[in-house]
Amino acid sequence: MLVLSRKQTETIKIGDSITITVVKSNGPVRLGVEAPPDVRVVRSELDNRGGGSSTNAPASPDVKGFASPEQARQAMDEADQHFLDDTTPA
Repeated sequence: MLVLSRKQTETIKIGDSITITVVKSNGPVRLGVEAPPDVRVVRSELDNRGGGSSTNAPASPDVKGFASPEQARQAMDEADQHFLDDTTPA
């Protein structure tokens, strides 16, 4: 396993067609993945092919293809806000 340190907005390239961007690094780390449409990108706990072992994994949001890192950041910010709205005591 290769372990790398990256700061917010820095990227990692895998081959010629996959880019991983650190979108948020304070608190839980948020990563943006840009990959060709034929490359399957999924969190390990949602992978039905083996890799993940959680049978009680929460329902995943709709899978969306993003045209840019900005669209991915906006979607992640919206997901964070939804999570905070659900967990903030009334």
